[in-house]
Amino acid sequence: MRGIKKRSRKRSRYDEFGQTARELAETARERSAEIGQAARDTVTGLDIEWAHGPLANVVRETAGRLVLAPLMNAYTRRRVEGTENLRGLHGPIVFVANHASHMDTPAILRALPRRWRRRTVVAAAADYFYRRKIVAVAVSLLFNTVPIERRSGRATSRAMTHIDRLLERGNSLLLFPEGTRNRTGAVGRLRLGAAKIASQHGALIVPIYIEGTRAALPPGRHWLRRRHRGLDPRRHLVTITIGAPINPTGQDGAGAAVVTERIARFFEQARLRVRLSRGAS
Repeated sequence: MRGIKKRSRKRSRYDEFGQTARELAETARERSAEIGQAARDTVTGLDIEWAHGPLANVVRETAGRLVLAPLMNAYTRRRVEGTENLRGLHGPIVFVANHASHMDTPAILRALPRRWRRRTVVAAAADYFYRRKIVAVAVSLLFNTVPIERRSGRATSRAMTHIDRLLERGNSLLLFPEGTRNRTGAVGRLRLGAAKIASQHGALIVPIYIEGTRAALPPGRHWLRRRHRGLDPRRHLVTITIGAPINPTGQDGAGAAVVTERIARFFEQARLRVRLSRGAS
């Protein structure tokens, strides 16, 4: 009898321990979900909404024409191909581009026709550009940026509500699906977020390949540089190739992967064409 009672008490303690462990695990999951939701809500709250208005657009266009364009022209010369692919399109559009330099955003925006540029917001990493208020205001005003949570992998969560609102108003979105600047000069792994966002909003995807900005402003450098041939400084050639639109409407998760693969193929084909043409020139 004593042995039976001892085993019974031991089983009871195990049961109590197991119940406590399950309760702790459930509490941890709930707390993790609360923290994650709070972080996503914070990202939405970081958006500088007035920077997307008409007055900010006037300031942005003026600064681009009088400051940014002359500055970029002093260090680079630009070649834009494929603008005919934008003819007849209506917003919203999700522009997706490869990313190698902080110069990519202003170079692409200046390459877009004005009617597209003035209605395009740029996804910018919240953990990089929105940590300090003064930087957040500056990039929002100059480049019409919106904060995006690049580490969560939840492109359609509540962390996207501010972007959803802008797309629903007819604004387009410029997104860098690599999530960060590529240090190697090649195109890195693309995330599925762009295809999912475009599908959710019934928007076409227009891929853009950009080459040459990394040489002019590589990661880690804070100012543009010229290329040198001997003692003769020359401007870097920046080539921007705008691809044909891709329709991702109605795609599920697997479809998003297929669409993203099409974008990756465009990047690779455009990269080869650009480098072949540079070698021939």
